[in-house]
Amino acid sequence: MKISNLSQLCLLVILVSCSSLQQAKSPSSEPLSDISTSPENYPAGQQYNANSVQNDGFKGLVKIFVKHGVQDINGTVGTYIAQGTGTVLIKNGQWYVITARHIIVPNPNLKEILLDPNDPQKKLEFSDLIKTGTIISLGHTAVSPVRIWLPTDTDLDVAILEVSHDLAQSMVFRPFEVQFEPLQLSTIQLGFDTECWGYPAKQYPQTKKLVISDVNKNFLVLNEALEQGYSGGLVVLPVTDGGKLVLAMILRADQASNQSIALAWSDVEIVFNNAVNGNSSTISIAKNETVNYSNVDFTYYDFYDFPFFSSAPNLKKWWQFWK
Repeated sequence: MKISNLSQLCLLVILVSCSSLQQAKSPSSEPLSDISTSPENYPAGQQYNANSVQNDGFKGLVKIFVKHGVQDINGTVGTYIAQGTGTVLIKNGQWYVITARHIIVPNPNLKEILLDPNDPQKKLEFSDLIKTGTIISLGHTAVSPVRIWLPTDTDLDVAILEVSHDLAQSMVFRPFEVQFEPLQLSTIQLGFDTECWGYPAKQYPQTKKLVISDVNKNFLVLNEALEQGYSGGLVVLPVTDGGKLVLAMILRADQASNQSIALAWSDVEIVFNNAVNGNSSTISIAKNETVNYSNVDFTYYDFYDFPFFSSAPNLKKWWQFWK
């Protein structure tokens, strides 16, 4: 994890079907490369389209900024910032954003926050955490969700955010056309080219071409460690007709082995459906509501609240740090 004070990036880098597999593109000999989505080719995002409010389905990708506040048993407090990617979609007329849980939930095992990335000795150290707080900002217009759902199984790295219709009117996201179809990862052939979509600390979304190097139960293993900010992004499979099929959601990267891990979208969809249907396997958290999660008190604050500070908050646009 890279952690910092109020102005530096911190994200636990825990990044890391198709209708017919015969349609999938075979492996290519082209070198791996980043493809930046410039504003000239794609707009930074698209605001709420009133005509599509009732149209269920996938809408696009949004950059997520989260500020976490923590307090330990000795009274030491601090904040750090995480960033990632969210999938924007509508179901039954309601707007949602699906992302990785580790972006939304503060790290319950946090032991230190670096105060100077160039000096590892300058850090704020913590004992056991007893209190945490989270402020969520969706996109550069700083839209805050009205509710979140977390799986009761803390090993499931998925979080569901609900966005009100009023707030959706100002949420900026990147439109993206993909297909979501049931697909068992066990039927995927190794060596297929994929596209990994996310926001690696940039204003515009990016895609990186990686190859499937292994399939382990419900997880895809990709042949390169992705950058910070791809967490919660999508792994898609290009097909010969020009379409894109979603395979998985990016979770974490292993820098030592230079690999990335993604969870099968079918598993992500189970958590989403449980949340939308009010299943007891998910925890529902409204703003300023506290629940015990991962052995700490997790409070989901209003966007303009600052956890653990008695003075009035400085409302500088901290989420624009990576523009």
